[in-house]
Amino acid sequence: MSIAALKSQWIKTPSTNVALVLIEGNRMPQSLASALHDAIVGWEQVAYLHISDAQGLQRDWLNAENQRVGFDSTCEIGTMLKALPHNCVLLDLEQDNGGQLAWLGSVCGHSLRFIELQSGVTEEAAQLQRILDTARELVKHQLQDHFSMC
Repeated sequence: MSIAALKSQWIKTPSTNVALVLIEGNRMPQSLASALHDAIVGWEQVAYLHISDAQGLQRDWLNAENQRVGFDSTCEIGTMLKALPHNCVLLDLEQDNGGQLAWLGSVCGHSLRFIELQSGVTEEAAQLQRILDTARELVKHQLQDHFSMC
C-alpha cells in the first residue's frame, strides 16, 4: 500500500506503555492539532492518530470483517489498533461530526470516549486545555487500574 493510499497515520506513535490514543480527523484546525502535538510530545502514555478518510477506513474495515476467516481480519485501521494494549482508551476528538469516528472502538474492542470540539471558538487554548484535562484524567484512571491489578 502506498503512502498516498493511507487513510490514517500516527502523528505520535504509541509507546509500549500507551494508555490513551487521541484520534482526530481533518476538521480539527491545524493550529489546534499542532498545539496538541506539542503538548503531548513527551507524554509516553499518550499517542496521537490522524484520520484523513474516516468513511474509507470504515468501509475497508467492514469489508475485511465480512471476509475474515476466524480471528484474522486485515485492514489498515485493524492493523494499527491491534498493536495497542486491549485496555488502551481511544479519545475521539471531533468538530461538528457528531461521533463519526465512534465505530473505531469496535475494531479491536477498545474503550472509546468522545470530545466534541466547538467550531468557531476563537479560544483554542480553552479547547486544548479541555482535551489535555480529559487526557490526564483518562491516563490516570488507566494507570490506577493497571497498578491495582498487579
